Amino acid sequence: MSRLKYLKVAKTKPQLADVLGVSPVFLTKCLYVVKPENQYHQFEIDKKSGGKRKITAPKTELKSLQSKLSELLMDCIDEINKSKFPNSQQVSPKKNIQQKKDPAAEVLKIKISNSAIRQPSLSHGFTRQRSILTNAVMHLGQKNVLNIDLENFFDSFNFGRVRGFFIKNKNFELSPSIATVIAQIACYKDTLPQGSPCSPVITNLITHHLDIRLASLANRYKCTYTRYADDITFSTRLSIFPPEIMRDTLNGFAPGKRLKRAIKHAGFSINERKTRIQYKNSRQDVTGLIVNKTLGVKSEYWRTARAKCNSLFNTGSFTTERKGELVEGSINELEGQLNFIDQIDHYNRIRQKAPLQPEYSIKKVGKETRRLHSGREKNF
Repeated sequence: MSRLKYLKVAKTKPQLADVLGVSPVFLTKCLYVVKPENQYHQFEIDKKSGGKRKITAPKTELKSLQSKLSELLMDCIDEINKSKFPNSQQVSPKKNIQQKKDPAAEVLKIKISNSAIRQPSLSHGFTRQRSILTNAVMHLGQKNVLNIDLENFFDSFNFGRVRGFFIKNKNFELSPSIATVIAQIACYKDTLPQGSPCSPVITNLITHHLDIRLASLANRYKCTYTRYADDITFSTRLSIFPPEIMRDTLNGFAPGKRLKRAIKHAGFSINERKTRIQYKNSRQDVTGLIVNKTLGVKSEYWRTARAKCNSLFNTGSFTTERKGELVEGSINELEGQLNFIDQIDHYNRIRQKAPLQPEYSIKKVGKETRRLHSGREKNF
């Protein structure tokens, strides 16, 4: 029996514990002895736009339970997609030469299409085989890119909304008692906490109907739509961005009636401060990546990483800025930054129809390739 079917027939807490892969004693202890409200700690992190973001993170035992729930729900999503898109690339990926060389190559090329083998890619955040890279690639080479931020995203999902979804949604239709326990595992002080492993998965499930509405709206006006958590992106090759979706006025950006109605109907509101249309003659970025012509990291990101490398190679150490102060940098942090840059560069190379240099197509293992490395690769 599939995990989704097993979840749908579960009626008691021991049965749910069995589906989650935990003992009933552990489930009871987390929810009714220690209790979820006593198993969180809060801290703040800096926002890129300024201000602080409050993170409510679960402690070890509750986190492990929420991780089990997250895995279960993602398995259920895979089963649902498999039934709806039996011939999609994710269910039956093409075994071509490029994919054998790099298993991620085919996945990263998935795009929205009417073809039967193309599984729609609407939500890219906290979804298997999706990332900020797959989100950004959907908007490459467009003339206009619209970015919208949903305000107080996680706070918009309360206990009743989470419980009601699992009871009423046609893909789940769970027993009310099981839906209640799931909401108890996931929620803290009547909302989904930003810091829980299962919060993003549940928000994707509940927000899917909004994705469908906005994708339909985008298709109607010749746009492409994607969402990464609370970041919504529309892009188009039209010279003027469709005013039916968003208008650029003297007083700021004004959303079209259909867009505003769809977002309001889903229980959200637009953060006007983070709404912007990026035009072709300016730098266009989607979830932190540049999408004007090819995918790329922001120039200042690479320059900062290169400066850290230069300092490390010449002095043996480097500094990094944290909370407005310069502190000693971590080699693991720098390696992560270079790894991220190299991932983008590598993806751009495998997207080329032909190698940038013929030498890159050499298949002999152990062949000297250092001379082919770019400046970024040499630093890495």
